[in-house]
Amino acid sequence: MQLPPGNWFAPPGSIREAVAEATKLSEVVASSRAQEQERHRIARELRDDVVQRLALLSLEREGVQEDIPNVAWELRTRAKQTSRAQPR
Repeated sequence: MQLPPGNWFAPPGSIREAVAEATKLSEVVASSRAQEQERHRIARELRDDVVQRLALLSLEREGVQEDIPNVAWELRTRAKQTSRAQPR
């Protein structure tokens, strides 16, 4: 088949090449989007983990602060008992 003068139609090889290029480009774009979504998912998980760890540390700090007066009182009591029990 001959093309009409002025080459109004692209040869079949060119269309196939264009379709192949478009397919490759679509695959690259889809892969890039998938990678970006995975990055966002990982970032969310890391952020959530850090926030949970900070909350736990805060609770532990509060618990330690509440225990300090009790420990100090207990140490004073033991020191007094020890000093009484030692012969002079």
